[in-house]
Amino acid sequence: LIYVPILYPRIVQEFRGPRFVVGADIYPFSLWLFDRIGEPKGMALSGPSVANLTWDLVRQLGCDPVVFVGQDLAFTGEKTHAEDVTGGGQISPELMEKIRQNPDRYSFVEGWDGEKIVTNRSMLAMKLWFEQKIAALPGRRFIDATEGGAKIQGTEMLTLEETIQQVCHESFLPYQMIREVHAQETARLALTPLDAKVEDTLQTVRHGLTEVQRIGQRAAKPLRTLTSLVESKELTEAKFNKLYRRIRHLDRALNQVEASRYCVTPVIHHQIAAVNIVANQFLKERDIFARGKLLSEIYLPLFQAAGEAATHLTTYVDRALASSAD
Repeated sequence: LIYVPILYPRIVQEFRGPRFVVGADIYPFSLWLFDRIGEPKGMALSGPSVANLTWDLVRQLGCDPVVFVGQDLAFTGEKTHAEDVTGGGQISPELMEKIRQNPDRYSFVEGWDGEKIVTNRSMLAMKLWFEQKIAALPGRRFIDATEGGAKIQGTEMLTLEETIQQVCHESFLPYQMIREVHAQETARLALTPLDAKVEDTLQTVRHGLTEVQRIGQRAAKPLRTLTSLVESKELTEAKFNKLYRRIRHLDRALNQVEASRYCVTPVIHHQIAAVNIVANQFLKERDIFARGKLLSEIYLPLFQAAGEAATHLTTYVDRALASSAD
């Protein structure tokens, strides 16, 4: 089992085989944590599916060629899933008509056999991700032996039998290799004192989350003052500039807290994206009252979301600290 730290913990706890943890590009906390405790675990590129992450792990292992099997990424044969899968089976004429009437949710792409085939947004995202990554590796060989589904640009299309005949010439015992590496790492880690480093890192995170909550509370005062001045029509350029400088100072202070960057930001990234969109409008606004209203609409929800996320995350950190103390 190769997993990123956001995986549901029971899966890790109940898995009986070798387990390896790895960082992921879109979850900066895990990479920061591994660096803090002096145990870098590498980083995998995330994508729309675990298949994308698996592809990147295989790429980093240096496997060449890389063979796709079962990655049809489409409604092959006008079926939603394999027939034995619950809810799977043939697409009804009514659903096919719905697909044709909703081009924003479904697309027709070139198939493995050259014919057009229908796919949805999630599978199309997987296909495009594969194609972008493959295009960046011109020296590597990628074979699509799925024998159906959507065509993945940049791959050779061979049947599974042809692939086996062409590339499977040597004995390969991956599970034995994995067991040996896992045993070596388990023995090494047993002699590595990490408990104190982990606890120290968790304490650092907790202090940082407390600071995020404090900054969020401090930001509420100037933002409410700004809202009040806008509503009472008493806002002036001088008052606005003073409040704006204060709010921007707190925003920078928030970004300087490690726990904010690595823990809180990934949780509220949607709020940050909304702020960036509205900020472009704010910078162009000349009317002082409209500008003040936009500023409060930008930052008040942001600081509130940061504070709430920090409060919620603190409960998990406390739980981890209590567990490490047992």
